[in-house]
Amino acid sequence: MHTLARGTKQLAIQVADPAQQQSTITLIESLKSDITTSKGLEPKKTATIPAADKEQFLTDYRAQLDKLTNAFNQIETAVKAGQYDQATSLLSSIGPIKKEGHMKFKQD
Repeated sequence: MHTLARGTKQLAIQVADPAQQQSTITLIESLKSDITTSKGLEPKKTATIPAADKEQFLTDYRAQLDKLTNAFNQIETAVKAGQYDQATSLLSSIGPIKKEGHMKFKQD
């Protein structure tokens, strides 16, 4: 998850720069790969969830990661189309997804 945080910060720096289009696409693909890897893991908070609720908790966790992947897909589509203003605007959707995920799945 730390890789996602750093990568998202880097993305915010370069997403609007047409000269870095290929680098931005590569970065987004890397972030999506990290998300896919994270889907196979269990948050530390899982240990505090009652056994009866664990499966639903993990399903919700993976659904939250799917929302994040979808947001990155939209950004990637905009970057590939050269719509850098739209990509920058779409990048703002990452913060609320991250905040929601941390509230639900991150252990204090």
